[in-house]
Amino acid sequence: MKNKFLPLVALAGSLAFVGCSEDEQTPMEPGMGMIKGRVSAMLDMTSIASNNAPEGTGITFIIDSRDLDKNPDPNFTYDKIITRTTVGADGTYEVTLPVSSNPVPVEVVFDDFEYDATLLTTNDQGFQESAVVRTVYKRSNELLTLTEGQALVSDFQYNMTNNDFVTSAIVRGTLTSTFRDNVGEVNGTNQIDAGDGYNTGNNIPVNGGSGTGMQININSVGGSGEVNFFNVSNAGTGYTIGDILTISGGNANATFEVTSVSTEEESVPAGVVLTFITNNGNGQEYKVATDNNGQYFVRLPVSGQDNILVRFADFETQTTYFENGNFVTGLKIYGRNPVNQNIFEDDIRELDFVMARFN
Repeated sequence: MKNKFLPLVALAGSLAFVGCSEDEQTPMEPGMGMIKGRVSAMLDMTSIASNNAPEGTGITFIIDSRDLDKNPDPNFTYDKIITRTTVGADGTYEVTLPVSSNPVPVEVVFDDFEYDATLLTTNDQGFQESAVVRTVYKRSNELLTLTEGQALVSDFQYNMTNNDFVTSAIVRGTLTSTFRDNVGEVNGTNQIDAGDGYNTGNNIPVNGGSGTGMQININSVGGSGEVNFFNVSNAGTGYTIGDILTISGGNANATFEVTSVSTEEESVPAGVVLTFITNNGNGQEYKVATDNNGQYFVRLPVSGQDNILVRFADFETQTTYFENGNFVTGLKIYGRNPVNQNIFEDDIRELDFVMARFN
């Protein structure tokens, strides 16, 4: 028996097209609907964001033509309307399908694809490392519904096969500590020379010293414009106890000494090791080391919710500290106690830690 929807099947063969912008779209013809969106995949496990699926990845849309017949005939054999499209260079797809005024089920079938992906592995010492591996990506079928005149936006994410991190969370941050007790924001001064030619004013910059950004308020001046009283309005950064600073303006001859600072935290050296222990049944350790900016990045296998234990390796570094009335420089040990954290699947958790001086 002939199929009563042969014209629709013929039409479906010409419906695959990709990447039209909103400006290029024309009003849909009666009896048609549109599905469009972005297709992504995690191609680089050392990155936070997912990537566009490769250009040319195929997607198949299947409609049972019986669902287009408002009064289906049980004696007819209805064909499947099969429409193919591909992912564009920008990761998007777009397809127009024959539908009706009633919601029509649309089965979406995704082609597998291969890619030289950047994966995460754990070496014999427990450190997380990256490696480029030829990897197969798959995605299970999706069932959507579409009605006449509808433009449905549906994004899809592929999963990596044979990967411990299909469901995961990212933890990243910076380790800091105080390594120089004599450097920081100015919070104490001692006037050396009152100068002359100055006027009162606010937020007046200063020159000299080892830091930047300090400003003062001149609250009163004498008859020759000498600075009688001032206070710090902006403490700046990076100043050292003993810096001699000159107040701008006047005859540029009013000076004072930095006598105390609020110490500043700095990034720890590269190579400080953090160990993350998951509590999701495997107790696996994942180790990472800080980079030159004291930053770290780790991806952990997490399904739903997990509690992780973070441990920190001690390290030794040159430090300037106050001892017996003087600032001296020598080796000091830094570390901190372990920390427990709850994390959730798909988290991107920012965890910054401050290391303490132990001796």
